[in-house]
Amino acid sequence: MNSIGSGSVLGILRDERFIKAALQLAFTALIIIAAISLARSVDSSLREKNLAPNFEFWSTRAGFSIGGAEAYYSPDESYWRAYVVGVENTIRVVILGLPLATIVGIFFGVCLLSTNFLVKTIARVYVEILRNTPLLVQLFACYFILVLALPAIRFAIEVPQGNPLLALSNRGLVLPAFYATDRFMPFAVIAIVGLVMAYVVQRELGQISERTGKPTPRLWIALGIVVAAAVIGWGVATAAPAPETAAVTNGSETVEMPVSEAMAQNLLTNEQLREVARAPFFMEQPRRQGLRYVAGVNYSGEYIALLLGLVVYTSAFIAEIVRAGIQAVDKGQVEAARALGFGYGKTLRLIILPQALRVIIPPMGNQYLNLAKNSSLAIAISYADLFQVSNTIINQSGQTVSVFVVIMATYLSMSLLISYVMNTVNSRFQLVTRSPQKGGGLFAIFAPHGAIGSLVRRLAPQRGGS
Repeated sequence: MNSIGSGSVLGILRDERFIKAALQLAFTALIIIAAISLARSVDSSLREKNLAPNFEFWSTRAGFSIGGAEAYYSPDESYWRAYVVGVENTIRVVILGLPLATIVGIFFGVCLLSTNFLVKTIARVYVEILRNTPLLVQLFACYFILVLALPAIRFAIEVPQGNPLLALSNRGLVLPAFYATDRFMPFAVIAIVGLVMAYVVQRELGQISERTGKPTPRLWIALGIVVAAAVIGWGVATAAPAPETAAVTNGSETVEMPVSEAMAQNLLTNEQLREVARAPFFMEQPRRQGLRYVAGVNYSGEYIALLLGLVVYTSAFIAEIVRAGIQAVDKGQVEAARALGFGYGKTLRLIILPQALRVIIPPMGNQYLNLAKNSSLAIAISYADLFQVSNTIINQSGQTVSVFVVIMATYLSMSLLISYVMNTVNSRFQLVTRSPQKGGGLFAIFAPHGAIGSLVRRLAPQRGGS
């Protein structure tokens, strides 16, 4: 029995799966020990300087202002609120930058394969210049050459002039702001019911078409239902009469004034507009007071420069990815489409791009991650993103370690979310093949068929054995 047991132990020790599992566990233990040692060393060094890491300072008063956030943030609020404002500013850039970079990148990627020499050359010059110059240089060019070269706010470009829907100056871009009124809810309910009905009708008509073999105009019927629901909802929302006068503050006096006259002079507040407006929503146009615009949605010059720089830089890489993905599609697919009478646009939309997406989506996810992380360069042009706000917090509080832990956790969460979305999209376009063997890496050794599972089965007593 002893010889059998010793032989079994030697066999296990020589097992390749056991050796791999032991090495992985040993490596993991070394990493944990090194991390704990480093954390203790940093903690003791900071305690000697009275800068022991803690997270209690987040609730103390920030004491600094954030440009462009005066309407919803004040210096009397906490450090945490200031950090949240920085995160919101970063998300505004990323959410708008990703689709814009995708659209521009796809456009220039298709242009790279154009048979027109001029179009192809322009696209190639665009891609090569942007890919081979640093992003920081491009951000400086966007801000100092493009944005600051715009006219001052007193000579702002207004469209139309005098009563603008759009105002552009070196301070940024101002667009109309839309607000829901008290009449919006019935309009929204009826519109949603119309959308649901349109979806159900289109699905049922599609099933009828498959059974009969005769196509039905289901798209036009669905659109008609949506339009009818919107018209009915608008009529219901605007049926109740609106007040004819409103109380307007003129200097130190409050007077009753006709609504039409008060609206023409922009004397009504947003709350009053919600009450007197007959439509489910109203539009607040930009209006200038002195050297600033007090209405509408204001996008600062720093925001525009950062967004423009990230979009054009990332779109150059996406263009090359799109070009490579299109060229990866077999030429026989294009020839078959031409033989069936498909035009270039229809071939690209229905045949080439759906197959090219299997090659395009994985590397495009990397570019999305790069755009999100490159937004931290906003500190170079003084845009108040999460990194610039965090830098101010560090300078005032001295809590370098604590703040950087939160910064890394924020960027990690943002990157993981983008990766999850792109992996989900990628799985929808993959070819259906045999399922790969699940598991891998360190945690695979704990699987039933992994190294640890095999080791346990070998050590366990076998039924029917002596």
